[in-house]
Amino acid sequence: MSMQFELNEPVAVYRVSYKLYLSDIKGLMPRAALKATELNVRGYMTRTQCGYAVSGELEGTQDKLQEMMSWLEEESPKGGELPKFGQYQLQLKPGYDDFFCC
Repeated sequence: MSMQFELNEPVAVYRVSYKLYLSDIKGLMPRAALKATELNVRGYMTRTQCGYAVSGELEGTQDKLQEMMSWLEEESPKGGELPKFGQYQLQLKPGYDDFFCC
């Protein structure tokens, strides 16, 4: 009996950096970690030195990254500075195992 295996196309993994200006950083971090887990987005979020912004990297498929970036935009204060997102960068392999806040 011979076995046949199907080769699947590897899933393209992208990375994007970001920076958001917020007043309620403590409230956002756990919600962002939950949303990232829900979307299967990996990466990190950290406070900046000024204390009024967070920055980090997100990693996942383009669709999931777009969903996460849209969610982060919705979480930014109305009338405030818009979030800044870098360009998509194709990765050879995932660099993060999960999403974490520090």
